[in-house]
Amino acid sequence: MANIKQVNVIERIQQLYRLGASQRRIARELGVSRNTVARYAGKTPGAPVGGGSVSDHATHGVPAGPDGQNEPQATHGVAQFENHPFVPDATHGSETPTGAVPPAPEADARSLCAPHADFIRQELAMGLSGRRIFQDLQDDFAFSGSYASVKRYLRHLGRTAPPVPFRRLRKEPGMEMQVDYGTGAPVYDDRGRLRKTWLLCCTLSYSRR
Repeated sequence: MANIKQVNVIERIQQLYRLGASQRRIARELGVSRNTVARYAGKTPGAPVGGGSVSDHATHGVPAGPDGQNEPQATHGVAQFENHPFVPDATHGSETPTGAVPPAPEADARSLCAPHADFIRQELAMGLSGRRIFQDLQDDFAFSGSYASVKRYLRHLGRTAPPVPFRRLRKEPGMEMQVDYGTGAPVYDDRGRLRKTWLLCCTLSYSRR
């Protein structure tokens, strides 16, 4: 069963989390590990606390009372955090202390690739590589991000392009043509001599004709 000290720290974690503090900041203010914050931040206040001990991760001790039990008291840095005036955070609908750094948004919301999520998924479905998707973003949307940002976003989606024996060339009409050449069947010329033939095949990238 969690003792008074544990319950006090857990309640502080949940209180700061409801006020909009990031898990990183809560860990820094309360002197506990980020794993501890992640474990208790989303729990309903007053819910039973399962195994594990908050005190195992705490770096700031809580003095014991005269009866030998740990007295609940404000943990280091919490009072200053709570005394800040709060303003709504338009991005997350939560509240954040004035002058404080707001909680970091989700990874895909920060990415320059996020506005093009549907386009990127379509490209992945066609088996295009990350490099090709990056090039298409530059060509079609004047994408200002880097290739590294595209790779990070693909990892965030948890998908990579499967290996395929071909890559579709995607260009505007009249911009690019694919050329293949080789030898054909021998034929007789007008003098009756057997001659070797050469073939040239051109395919427009847009119409595939």
